[in-house]
Amino acid sequence: MTEKLFSLIEKKELEEARQTAYNYIEKMQTDEQFVILFILFKIRDAELESDEQDIFSSPAGSTPNELITHYTKIKFYLRRYEYGLPDYALDEALNYFIDNKVSVNALYKIAEFACVQPNIVYEMLALDYEQIGMTAYKDALLSLS
Repeated sequence: MTEKLFSLIEKKELEEARQTAYNYIEKMQTDEQFVILFILFKIRDAELESDEQDIFSSPAGSTPNELITHYTKIKFYLRRYEYGLPDYALDEALNYFIDNKVSVNALYKIAEFACVQPNIVYEMLALDYEQIGMTAYKDALLSLS
């Protein structure tokens, strides 16, 4: 089933891929790649509803492998905030989020899955976004914490 999902995404048949992910998620819980793609479709749904940049059109790429890598990078960059890593490590994370147009919905949903204390992440990210003048992101993140 993962191969079918990969194929649909590669063909840009995203609605059919979304339906496949939603229909088979219970059976595919042990397939990490399938689960990540399912989460990405959940993020995409929230982004489309909020008129945000669609994660499947990220500058980080849109092939299944690029999307999985993108998800993984976001996850580990969010954990830097949770673990209170030095400023240079957080700057690298924030730059990745900005350069790849990572939406608030993506940050929220990935933090919920990847972090033990996502509220700490939201608060620290909000401060960083405020410092660079991205107050809409700051406000959205603070509303989550």
